[in-house]
Amino acid sequence: MRGSRTHTMWVEQEPARETGGHLWTVLLAGGEGTRLLGASIDGERIDRPKQFCRFGRDDSLLGSTLWRARRIADPAHILPVVSERHRVWWQPELRHLPRENVLVQPQSRGTGAALFHALIHILLRDERATIVVLPCDHGVDDDDPLLAATGRAVAAASDPSGPLVLVGVEPRTPEPQYGWIVPGPGGAGGARPVRRFEEKPSLREACALMEQGGLWNSLIFAVSGRALLARFLEAAPRLVETYLWKMPAGRGSEEALLECFASLPFTDLSRHILERSVPHLRVVPVHGTGWTDLGTPHRLETWLHRKRRMASPVGVKPGMRLLTP
Repeated sequence: MRGSRTHTMWVEQEPARETGGHLWTVLLAGGEGTRLLGASIDGERIDRPKQFCRFGRDDSLLGSTLWRARRIADPAHILPVVSERHRVWWQPELRHLPRENVLVQPQSRGTGAALFHALIHILLRDERATIVVLPCDHGVDDDDPLLAATGRAVAAASDPSGPLVLVGVEPRTPEPQYGWIVPGPGGAGGARPVRRFEEKPSLREACALMEQGGLWNSLIFAVSGRALLARFLEAAPRLVETYLWKMPAGRGSEEALLECFASLPFTDLSRHILERSVPHLRVVPVHGTGWTDLGTPHRLETWLHRKRRMASPVGVKPGMRLLTP
């Protein structure tokens, strides 16, 4: 459900005031969605990455994430990272953004490599940037609390210590296929230190993490551009060295971009960057969003069933309508 006008205005204005107009958003939209491809949901076969599916909505998951990004930053500061293989699906949805903002990967080298590609483009344009990262393959029931928590993460990311501030979702189940964040002491609504970050634990470990007050990692976070560069330098120096050697100015021809990405080590944002950066992490807890990582047919079906129960007669309708190229 969309937020009220009053609340949405706060979300639009508050982060911009905190960062002095240097707020950027990066949309991670280059995944292949292999776990859902070929699955049959409501009698329709998923034939494309999930971020381009509508799932009974008026907009795709990419479109929903773009809507959130526009509540956070100016369209001139929104950078989607997409795949050349998916052009037929993303090009119509991103046509209103500046062309130079749409970063097209010639091949996927992981979410970490995608984010670093965007980071370099942002720092070349704004050395004082604060960045909000938004994955494009998640389901959300209520955007209001999620956007409010993102605003608090942005405010906390301006701390001189340069923390990376995650949005942690209050868990409903001990889900072993999610990343987990165990927060340290602190206030209920503010940014708290992170005691532990665990990517895809076993079921037994997930139960223990939940008992410890652990939160699901939404992979939504805010961080200053300089602090994020420092995290990459510490956690993934080979990625940084290879990228800057192949593309020393962060720009180049299609041939240079292809050669660069072919040389990059595969880098997963959660496992290779966040897990190695725990002392620099903070987390803002959020509840009541209905957030779900739509990574499996079961989670997708559960989310769709919940959305239908919540829907009004003019809301979400049964059936999945895929994005028509």
